[in-house]
Amino acid sequence: MYYLNIIALLALTTASIFLPGVSAGAYAVATGCQGKASGDTFNCHCKTGNVHMTDDTVVFNQCDKGKKNGAFHGEKEVNSNLVTNMGMAVYSGKSTDSCGGSEKRCKCTCFDMEAVEGSVDFRTSTSKKKGKPGKVTDCLGLCGPNCEQGDGGGIRYASILIHDICQSYIRSSQAMPNFNDCSDEGWHSTGAAILSSVRNGFCPT
Repeated sequence: MYYLNIIALLALTTASIFLPGVSAGAYAVATGCQGKASGDTFNCHCKTGNVHMTDDTVVFNQCDKGKKNGAFHGEKEVNSNLVTNMGMAVYSGKSTDSCGGSEKRCKCTCFDMEAVEGSVDFRTSTSKKKGKPGKVTDCLGLCGPNCEQGDGGGIRYASILIHDICQSYIRSSQAMPNFNDCSDEGWHSTGAAILSSVRNGFCPT
C-alpha cells in the first residue's frame, strides 16, 4: 500500500507540471480588500478583476486577462464616486510583463481614497527588498511620484495609479521612460500621462 501511495503522489505531481490548465505555481485570484488596510500587498493571479470581488473593492489592472474580468485601466478617472471604500491595484512588479509571465503571478495592493488624494504617505506593505516596505508615494494617479503635478489637485487616472503603486513596491521613483520592473505598467500609462498633461499641467520628471 505504501508503494501505491508513492506512485499516486508522483502521478499527481507529474500532472500538475505537464497537463494543460493545471499549474503548480499560479497564485489564486484576489477576492477583495476585506480585513486589509491601505497599502497591504499580497500575491495574486494577474487575471484578478472586478468579477472576482466578494465585497465592494474596485480593481485596477493593465493585464488583458484582468481587463476581460472587468478591471478598470487606461484613462479611467479614479475618484470617490468610483472608489467608495477600497481599491486594488494589480501589477507584476517583477518583470517587464504586466501579466506576470507564464505563471501569471502578480501583486495585489489595497488602497483607499486618502492615498489617491495625497492626504497620507502611501507605501506598499512589502517590497522587492526583503523585510522592507515600499517607497512612499503620494497622490496616486497623478504624474510623478508625489503631488507636484497640478499642486496635487488634478484628475487621477487608473493606469498612472497602477504604475505609482508598482513603483512603490520596487522602491523606485524613476520617471518614465525607463526599463525597470514597472516599465510595462509605465508604457501602458502613456495615453493617461498625455491626457493628464493636458488637463492637469506638465508631468514632472
